[in-house]
Amino acid sequence: LTNRFGNRLNNPGPGERHFKVIESGTGRMASFARWDFPHKPVEKASEEVEEGGNMDATSLPEGANVAACLEMFGGLDKMQKKWVDEENMYLMGLLATDPEFQGRGCGTMLLRHGLEMADRDGRKAYIEATPAGLPLYKKLGWVVVDETEIANASRDTPEDERRWINWIMIREPVANA
Repeated sequence: LTNRFGNRLNNPGPGERHFKVIESGTGRMASFARWDFPHKPVEKASEEVEEGGNMDATSLPEGANVAACLEMFGGLDKMQKKWVDEENMYLMGLLATDPEFQGRGCGTMLLRHGLEMADRDGRKAYIEATPAGLPLYKKLGWVVVDETEIANASRDTPEDERRWINWIMIREPVANA
């Protein structure tokens, strides 16, 4: 997915802003985030979210479970359509931390930076949580409002990996932040 994310970094959509944490001694990127700021939505030809949402099979890496990916990303796009008011909300669109820097607060710093801006503007913030991020997001004030699930019934998939859940979370602005 490096090409997909790289393209978004170099060609951000309306309202998208990217932030990064750089290790000062080496210049290595430790973490990066994509926040979508409140903006006027771009007119789309169809209001209906198709399978895969804004992703298609050709953008997936070789060997990916295409059906599962399209179901997952289509489900997440449907949740964004349901819960996000693009003109009035901040959306945490992507957060990634190099494994060597995980647990050092880089991701938290990027989340807090966006939340401080949302709080100053008096705006809600949206995020989609996996089990790994859920505790941190709750700690930062997001609340679960919905969930989307896919069941990967492939025989090759271990039993404990057959059910994937993303929790949809909203954070109300904090006054005097």
